[in-house]
Amino acid sequence: MTKRNEPYRIEVEKDATYYWCRCGKSDNQPFCDGSHIGSHYSPVRFDANKAETVFFCGCKETNNSPFCDGTHNKLEAPRPNSSVFYALVEPDSKEIEVSDNESILIASLRSNISHLSACGGVGKCSTCRIEVLEGLENCSERSELEATLAKRLSLPDNIRLACQTKITGKISYRRLLLDKRDVNLNNQLTNKKLES
Repeated sequence: MTKRNEPYRIEVEKDATYYWCRCGKSDNQPFCDGSHIGSHYSPVRFDANKAETVFFCGCKETNNSPFCDGTHNKLEAPRPNSSVFYALVEPDSKEIEVSDNESILIASLRSNISHLSACGGVGKCSTCRIEVLEGLENCSERSELEATLAKRLSLPDNIRLACQTKITGKISYRRLLLDKRDVNLNNQLTNKKLES
């Protein structure tokens, strides 16, 4: 199976139907071209209710098909000889290792934390956001992408995007969106442009 460890950013058209390739053999990634015929795979249908940007999974390991959920980040590991710090994750009550070269989101996913990320960890949504409970001073400055989103949503300093935040010391944080119901609510609030 051919896999791509990044999401496919696609501008979908309103009322159009798309078929996401599940088998990974299609030459028309991320869409099905019939390569699965004769196998146990079948494509996943997506009906676009509006024109928008979506991120289709490339690694084929997502638990939120056909969309990217950041699963591909589990395949990335810290560099040898990199510094390692620790983070306590709530509500999981689990301490994880975070390398100095990886974001909090990547470290979470690598440690089998079910950390949501609708855009695949590229700073285009806020579903991976966390509340930094301790150690905010050990967090990197907001990136340009994060600063833009934080301003639009009026996020306080201790609410950070996990996909954009790296650490230089011990922290503790709480995942704020825990399941698909939270994601749906988040999308409703964002679409209405309500403040956090």
